[in-house]
Amino acid sequence: MARLAILLLIIIEVTVIASALIALPERIFSVGFWLTIAWFAFLIFLNWFISSYILFRLSDVLNRPVFGALPSLNIVVFLYSLVSAGLLSTTWFAPGFDAASKVHLISQVVAFGFSAVIVVFIYIAAKSAEMPSADGTITTRELAQKIELLIQDAPNDELQAKNQLKELLEQVRYSLPHSSKLVASENYKELCVKVMGMDSDTLSNSELRPDFRELMKLARNS
Repeated sequence: MARLAILLLIIIEVTVIASALIALPERIFSVGFWLTIAWFAFLIFLNWFISSYILFRLSDVLNRPVFGALPSLNIVVFLYSLVSAGLLSTTWFAPGFDAASKVHLISQVVAFGFSAVIVVFIYIAAKSAEMPSADGTITTRELAQKIELLIQDAPNDELQAKNQLKELLEQVRYSLPHSSKLVASENYKELCVKVMGMDSDTLSNSELRPDFRELMKLARNS
C-alpha cells in the first residue's frame, strides 16, 4: 500500500507540472512561475503525507490517540491548501500580481501561521491523551507491547497460548479506550497486573498460566 501511495503522489505531481507547462508555455523561463509550481507541489505533498501517514506508521498509530487526530489534521491541512492555492492562482491570473508581491507573501504567512497554530493545538491534545494515568497505571499501548513480547517469547509448542495471546492483543489494541478513559478502571488494573506478571516460564506451565478467558473478560469489561 505504501508503494501505491508513493506512485499516486508521483502521478499527481507530474500531472500538475505538465498541465502548468502546457497552459502557460510562455512563462517557462520565469522564476516566479517555477516558484509557484514548487509551492503547488509542496501543498500536494503536504496533503498526501497527512493522508498517507497511517500507511507508513500503521502499527505505531492505530492504538494511539494521535490516530484519532489524523482526520482533524487532514481537514485543517486541506483547508489551508485551498486558501494557499487560491492565493497562488492570483499570481497567474491577476494583472500585476506576482508570487513575490508583499500582499501575497503576507497573506501566505498569515494563512500558514493560523493553520499551524490549529495543528499544534490538535497535536497537543492528542499527545496529552497519551500521558500515563495519575495512579501510575500503564497505558493500553504499553500493555499491547507487553503482550507482543509474550507472543514472541512463548514456547513454540504452546500454540494455544500464542493464539489466545493474539486474541487478547486484538482486544487491547482495537477495543480498549485509552487508560485515562476507561469505564471500569479496576478491571483494567487487574488485567495489567496479570499480564505484566507473565513470562515465558509462566506460559510453559499450565498451572501457573492465568485463565485467558478471565483475561478476555477483564479486557472486554474495562
